[in-house]
Amino acid sequence: MHTWITKYGTKVIRLNNFRCNCYFIVKENNAILVDTSIRAERSIIEKAMKKVGIDKPVVIVLTHNHFDHAGNVEFFRRKYNCDVIIHEKDYEGLRKGYTDLPDGINQPFKSATRFINSRKIILPFQKFPPCPKAIPVSDGVILKKYGINARILSTPGHTDGSISIIVDEEIALVGDCMVRSVNGEIFPPFAKHPDEVTRSWIKLINTGCRFFLPAHGNENSSEYVRKKMKKQLNTIMLKRIK
Repeated sequence: MHTWITKYGTKVIRLNNFRCNCYFIVKENNAILVDTSIRAERSIIEKAMKKVGIDKPVVIVLTHNHFDHAGNVEFFRRKYNCDVIIHEKDYEGLRKGYTDLPDGINQPFKSATRFINSRKIILPFQKFPPCPKAIPVSDGVILKKYGINARILSTPGHTDGSISIIVDEEIALVGDCMVRSVNGEIFPPFAKHPDEVTRSWIKLINTGCRFFLPAHGNENSSEYVRKKMKKQLNTIMLKRIK
């Protein structure tokens, strides 16, 4: 596990998941669980709770509705009797227990995902236990009622309802709005609306956060994101000129 601490003493703890980075946001006796990974990694989350002394999450926040983020949400909701929050635009997929695959950015994934979605094929790994009792929210929701100084920021692109969680205006948990791949790239390999991803990066930079913690890969500093964002915007402008 890895821990970041804000100047106000709020801890953000990244668990040792493999498929999807899950995080605890902890302040005193309150803990928010961000994303829940897949069924096979349920025990990792529960062992981490015991290790850091968390009895139960006061709320689960999903950055979006894909299987690798929502795979355990209904199990934990029932076990710990806690709220589940998701953006209203991603609620329907969570209610049904499956979602379309986002389009791949590059080949061959781009053609493969478009073929699968055009024929409405649902692959087995896309399904997860539905969570119809989740609370659909919109941009700007404040999480102080759960004992944590954090807020929801709408950061669409990967999905319509992708969100980030802004903690103490210092640390942003960004889901799949950005990644950190082994070659240093941060643009997600799959996105429903690629152009919106870069616009969401601008929103994140404007929060003034120092670190951006993705669901896949290691942290991105604000300086690094600015560098990559400038490169991405230049690429977009060149495409439009051509």
